[in-house]
Amino acid sequence: MGTFTVIAPHGGRLVNRVPPEAERGARREKLAGKKALTLGPREVSDLLMLGVGAFSPLEGFLTSADYHAVVREGRLASGLPWTIPIVLPVSEEAAKQVAVGDEVALRSASGELLGESRSNGRGEWRGATTGRCCRSRISERSFPS
Repeated sequence: MGTFTVIAPHGGRLVNRVPPEAERGARREKLAGKKALTLGPREVSDLLMLGVGAFSPLEGFLTSADYHAVVREGRLASGLPWTIPIVLPVSEEAAKQVAVGDEVALRSASGELLGESRSNGRGEWRGATTGRCCRSRISERSFPS
């Protein structure tokens, strides 16, 4: 048999945002009374991909600075090449209910708890990506049935 060479992940490290099994119950309880954002199918998919490291080196949805750098230059604000704008669009109505620094639950359209996020500021984006930009904490796989 030959030898195998593992290619280094983009950005130098593989991100894993799925919490250990032992922490999941406590996270579910903590999020039970929190405000929630309902994700569409695309955002659910992006959250899962962020959680398991498929979008490494991203640790969450893009910040405003990263978003603008990606759209304008095809790079993250750090200079690392990245061309896919992974964003969490939030309506103006929902954004008004969440203060900067608030933790919110991320739920599917059916109400299933998928993860949590923390608001980190107001985005100044065009089109469907207006509202608050949130950093993903945990993914869909964090809360198995």
